[in-house]
Order: sequence, then C-alpha cells, then structure tokens
Amino acid sequence: MLDADRMSEWFNAATNADHYRKISETLARFAVKTVGDIVEKRHHGQLIYAGGDDVLCLLPTETALACAGAVNESFCQNWLTTFWPDRATLSGGLVVTHYKEDLRFVLERARDAEKAAKAAGRDALVVTVCRRSGEHTSALVPWDFLPTVDGWVNGFLNKASDRWAYRLRADLPTFTPTAGTDADTCVKMFRLEVGRQLGRGGGDHPPAFPGRHGSGTTRPIPRLGARREAPAGGGRSRRPTRTS
Repeated sequence: MLDADRMSEWFNAATNADHYRKISETLARFAVKTVGDIVEKRHHGQLIYAGGDDVLCLLPTETALACAGAVNESFCQNWLTTFWPDRATLSGGLVVTHYKEDLRFVLERARDAEKAAKAAGRDALVVTVCRRSGEHTSALVPWDFLPTVDGWVNGFLNKASDRWAYRLRADLPTFTPTAGTDADTCVKMFRLEVGRQLGRGGGDHPPAFPGRHGSGTTRPIPRLGARREAPAGGGRSRRPTRTS
C-alpha cells in the first residue's frame, strides 16, 4: 500500500485551473500508464487499485520490495517530468503474511504500516512481518536504503546464511537510545554490528554475503528502525506468504 505525501497541499497551492489540471493529469498518467506494468508484468503481482496518488497490490514475497521501490521511483520521476524541480514523495506499508490470512486483517496491518511511515517523517516504507505465532515485527526503511534490504532478500533466496539476522534481531534492544546513550551513537554502533555480522557467517554456512566484507558491509543505514508487538488477545493462528 503506497500513498503520496501531502498531495492535498499540492492541490491547495494550485494558483489556477491550468495548474490544477496538470496535477490531475500527472497523477492519472502514473496510475493508468505505469503502475500496472510495474506490478503485474515486471514483478508478477496483482494490482488491486491505482488512484493516481495511492496504490494497493498483492505481490510474491520475493518481488515485493523491488516492486515497492520501482513504483516509488516511477512516481517521483513522473512527477518531476511535469513539475521539475519540485519533488513529490510516497510513503508506504508492506505486510508479509501467510497467503491464506484474512484479507481484512492484512489490509488493516497495511494501513497501520503506511500511517507509521508517514508518522516517522514520510518518504519511506514500513515493512511489517506477521508471523503465525501472532508476533508482528515492523521496520522503517528509507527508500534509498531499500535496494540494500532487497539485496539481503536475494542473498537469502540464494542460500546465504541468515544466522547473522537472527543474532542482530536478538541484540536490537542494545541499540535503542537510553538516558545515557544518544541516537547517533546507537546508529553508529548498529552500523558496525551489521558489518561484523555480515562478515561472520556461521558454522558450516558461508558468510551471509560473500564479497561484501570490509567497507561494503558498513554502508550507512539511515533511519532504519524496528518495532515488535504482539496483538491483543494473544497469538492468533497464522497459516507461504501474502504481501500487500
């Protein structure tokens, strides 16, 4: 689920009917000529709705992140074609869950994720994973960091070790700012730990991403956050995966 940021402000700022028409035509061009091809042809998904400034679709887990990034890039480029150098942005929520999950539940979680992205400053994607145990995990991913996260997904699909990810998740509370530690220090510590874990691998498995040791593993991670929650009423039965 993706939604344009502050679009009402763009319309309110329109100085005349021609300006208003250009905004509408730009959004319509994106919805009619671009989104369907990105979602269905390039990423093997199903487009549910494209209204110009918002998009809803279902996707395979393997292509969901790449699709979200492609839609965001296309929206921004389409807007700049008409309104250069003024830039419009998107915020989005992506939910990973079992393919038999109740769609009402999935849609609600997608809306929550999108709202979280906007509340965190907009121009980003919140990814929420809903496990069969009932535990949900959410992470805020800036658009410019999305290709790196998608690269991790592809690495896992190609049998890279994922032990580092579980270790990092277990250590996540260590990197949460406290009264004695500021946010910048926590971010620096987190970056160093990601680099260390990526180069470590585990047991008989190869390192998580061979060839990406050294400086390549400590790429800056701007505004990457995580949130864990368990839904009220205890765990619910989860039943491979639907993304929205």
